[in-house]
Amino acid sequence: MFDVDSMYFDRDGKPMSQQDWNTRFHDLDYKRVAVHKRGDMLEEMVSTVWVGMDMGFTRGLPIIFETMVFGYGDWDQFQTRYATEKEALIGHDQIVVLIQSGATPDDWYAAHEED
Repeated sequence: MFDVDSMYFDRDGKPMSQQDWNTRFHDLDYKRVAVHKRGDMLEEMVSTVWVGMDMGFTRGLPIIFETMVFGYGDWDQFQTRYATEKEALIGHDQIVVLIQSGATPDDWYAAHEED
């Protein structure tokens, strides 16, 4: 039988109950990991958040962080996911640098083919 609580994790990757996850998920300060936006509008933004629900559905570390890009041309709606907060912060910064350098999502995929 599937244990629904086994799919929820805090920012340190430790299991948590669905109730605790629900409380944390609605706490924007807890949820937000990193944000980069151009200008005052949210039309162009790189956002990395803790999702807390294992989106990997595989063995190994739970995938509980996600970076999404909004706007920024070809990058719009690009997303990638991570197991740890450290990976998420590094990945977020790498995507920002790629966007600022004029790289495309294809460049990101080429660099991560072996991942």
